[in-house]
Amino acid sequence: MRRKIPQLPKFSHEAKLVLALSLGFVVFRVLLATQSSFSFHQGWNEGHYALVAAGFDTHPFIPRYGGNHVYNVPPLFPYAVWVSFSLLGASELAARFPTILAAGTLLIATYSLGVQVFADRRTALT
Repeated sequence: MRRKIPQLPKFSHEAKLVLALSLGFVVFRVLLATQSSFSFHQGWNEGHYALVAAGFDTHPFIPRYGGNHVYNVPPLFPYAVWVSFSLLGASELAARFPTILAAGTLLIATYSLGVQVFADRRTALT
């Protein structure tokens, strides 16, 4: 008896274009993140959240910055940066990686929503 090999889903030309643009965006932002310091665009904010995330090594449930408790941080973002630090090591690229990945994913999600709302792939690209 022969087993059927599952077929990969067919993607339209527009979906492939959106996927390629999203991947290109992520690669470009990763390259840009390795070339610039935190003073580039909203850098003080990224640096602040990176320092809060680094404090999770000592106490994972209470955000701290310089020994003081910090309560005005987004609920999950410092944890995403902390996971990135754990996987990639503490660096500027690791601090920016969750944001870059989320932005690339948002491009694909916006295209998918446009396809569902307008029921036309070309309209979803505009």
